Amino acid sequence: MLINQGFDQASEDQWPKQDCSQAQYSASSDSALAKTSRFGSACYKFLRPYAVQQAIISAICLFARVLVENPQFFKWPLMFKTFPGLVTIILAHAYYIGLNQIYDADIDRVNKPYLPIPTGELSDRQAWFLTTGAIHNVGILYATRASIGLPFWWSPPIVFITTFVTLFFVVISITKDLTDVEGDMKHNIQTFAAIFGLRKIAFFCTGILLVNYMGAIAAAIYLPQVFKRYLMLPAHSIFPLWLLFQVRKLDKENYSKLSIPRSSCAVPSTIPQRLKSSSCNDNRLKLIKPTTAKNNVKSSNVFPSKRPTNKSNLIPARLGKSRFSKSLLYCQLHERNSIEVRAEVESGGDSDSVFAKISRFGSTYYKFMRPYGMLYAIISATCLFARVFIEDPRLFTWSVLFKAFCGLIACIFAGAYVNGINQIYDIDIDRVNKAYLSIPAGDLSLTQAWFLVMFDLAASVLILRFMKPDLITTSLAFLFLFLGTFYSAPPFRFKRSSIATIIVLPLASCVIHNVGILYTTRASLGLPFLWSPPVVFITTFGTLFSMVLSITKDIVDVKGDMKFNIRTFAAIFGSRNIAFVGTVLLLVNYTGAIVAGIYMPRAFKCYLMLPAHAIFGLLLLFQVRKLDKENYTKEASENFYQFLWKLRILEFFLFPFI
Repeated sequence: MLINQGFDQASEDQWPKQDCSQAQYSASSDSALAKTSRFGSACYKFLRPYAVQQAIISAICLFARVLVENPQFFKWPLMFKTFPGLVTIILAHAYYIGLNQIYDADIDRVNKPYLPIPTGELSDRQAWFLTTGAIHNVGILYATRASIGLPFWWSPPIVFITTFVTLFFVVISITKDLTDVEGDMKHNIQTFAAIFGLRKIAFFCTGILLVNYMGAIAAAIYLPQVFKRYLMLPAHSIFPLWLLFQVRKLDKENYSKLSIPRSSCAVPSTIPQRLKSSSCNDNRLKLIKPTTAKNNVKSSNVFPSKRPTNKSNLIPARLGKSRFSKSLLYCQLHERNSIEVRAEVESGGDSDSVFAKISRFGSTYYKFMRPYGMLYAIISATCLFARVFIEDPRLFTWSVLFKAFCGLIACIFAGAYVNGINQIYDIDIDRVNKAYLSIPAGDLSLTQAWFLVMFDLAASVLILRFMKPDLITTSLAFLFLFLGTFYSAPPFRFKRSSIATIIVLPLASCVIHNVGILYTTRASLGLPFLWSPPVVFITTFGTLFSMVLSITKDIVDVKGDMKFNIRTFAAIFGSRNIAFVGTVLLLVNYTGAIVAGIYMPRAFKCYLMLPAHAIFGLLLLFQVRKLDKENYTKEASENFYQFLWKLRILEFFLFPFI
């Protein structure tokens, strides 16, 4: 999923593919530009991007916290002063991360052979050249307050974030060894995972994190004057549910190495053997021979498998050309492979149990809902709802929160209905473009798909009726369902026309969605709907973003669209041109956001609007350059499209606070 997404950065460098690096060392690689490019890529991997991203984001948020509490101290010289401080933090992280890789080179050749030193992309001399949490939080907060002439103060929010993150890093320091047991035991590294086993460590750390989240909820309840309950309570209730779901998933997959880095989508050729847990009594990892395509798993009676088993169909999952494979296509193929491995382990007879069938059905339904779309619906609805209460916290009541939760469930079911209808009517196209989806893969029959779609529609309408909405809310909801249905279904089938697509999708997914949620929230509080500058901004920004998504979504599907005479812009003008046009439109979007922050300081918080949208624009340019370098392959195009969804979600995360 997107989703799966989101939040996948830690797995970005887990399973690289060797095809790219071999191709890079071709005859044309002797140029200075090629050498510089290879060295830059190796340095990027050497930095361990997920850790550096955590440092950057945490530093920016801690800095922003001080200015949110004291907006009168904002000034441009302060912004320029913080930039060198951010660079210093990045270099400090790079130092100790590099030092760890240099001294752990022998261990990493077993546990992490994809890192630059074990693969030979960096020599020891180059690594030394590049090298030549509580402290992090307190240091940034102290430096920020000192730069504006304020004394450092242990306020409750600072105590909370320092305590919470410290405990979180304790958990990370323990769980980071779950994937490294083999190398640690070989080199006599006494880690908790090697001593006590994977299962005990995973459950112990889950318990610590649950205590962490319960402490956050208790702080919000007993300190309402310090913390914003309408943010703290739902956020720290959702996070542990997500955590429990992932732990249950890990336990079901028997703590295999493949199940720990969830977003890895292909096993590198440098790893000749697959790691897999043994029995329930011994949670340590043992080496087994890799399975081949011939050892297919018998499909269940509930979801008969129709996917082919010849080797040609396994090539995309094994021989992708991207070094960091994160696309939805490849993640779905990897997920199916991990399910097959698990089925081989559990083939002793209990695979036909009721629990196993329900579990498979739930997993299939989850995929059928298109999780990245559901994630967007949940986050956008939550942030639009939160915006109203951030403007006036006195309006918050528990009854409104309960009603909003029901509305959120109705939104999820409505989105699942629209996604399901699209998959049913696009089944022939999806067999070419998206063979990993539930119906083309044979995980769902058409009858089962229709049943789920009708269930989603009925649940959405019934919840809406239970909430007793007014005429405008009801009209907006049914207009969304109408457009979502006939975007895919005859007789209109709007998706056949490129012009109709860029009108219908933004209208449904942005205008109706955003305005509907904001109107419903204010109406439930007895307030009139107002086109305030932030509402106009998010609606305009989101509409233009949706238009870009509606044209770039087809750069992955050109082959199937041309085969079935679907006249998309990507099929007519080519993937490169459409990606360029979409990038320009989004840059216009971000430029407009920066201009709004500068010229409307009373309506927007420029200390958030300016840096955030500048960073988003730079990230977009980096991803477009990456897409162009990979020559618009299907995997690279899928990665780019998923990245655009992440940018869209980040904008909604920002919206309550601008």
